[in-house]
Amino acid sequence: MKTKRGILSLTNLEKGRFVMQKIQPRYMMATEAQHLTGDISSNTPDLCVVHGEESDNWIGNWVTGFGFMNVKFPKATTRELTQEEKEKYHNNWIAVGSQFRYQLKTNMPENLEPKLRDKTIVVITRNSTYRFGPADENGERTISRDGKPLKHTSCKIEYLAVGEELLAEWLDGSGLGLRTTTVQSVV
Repeated sequence: MKTKRGILSLTNLEKGRFVMQKIQPRYMMATEAQHLTGDISSNTPDLCVVHGEESDNWIGNWVTGFGFMNVKFPKATTRELTQEEKEKYHNNWIAVGSQFRYQLKTNMPENLEPKLRDKTIVVITRNSTYRFGPADENGERTISRDGKPLKHTSCKIEYLAVGEELLAEWLDGSGLGLRTTTVQSVV
């Protein structure tokens, strides 16, 4: 980019000022927030989701509002959710107008996948049964579904817990993944 802004951004990146590290997304409570367009702070603590961090800031966006992306939330004024807040927000739906957009997951049970990495597992959901082979050193597993074959044969389980949706990534480069109905049991 040949604009002054592009050159400035490149210079700052080279100096290490804007280097963001991606982190596992999580919900937090914040008041102060800075965006490229200016100050978009809240007068009262409000829910945000962060997906990256810099030395002094969390990077993310407000859960509700105008949809500003890559907002900087100062670490000094942003905190983890309390257990009471996790319970309050967990499974609430966010709607835009009359359309539901997504469901908040703030109080997630422990991910079972790391404990079952070297085991063959059967996951029974509300309407399907999935069979997974043991994971290799990269977390890759074979997968099949009883009754209705899948297009894919290998995946990496991202999240597995009874009472929640199973999330897995297809490893064929399609960029898509598996999201099941609620897991009833893991054998």
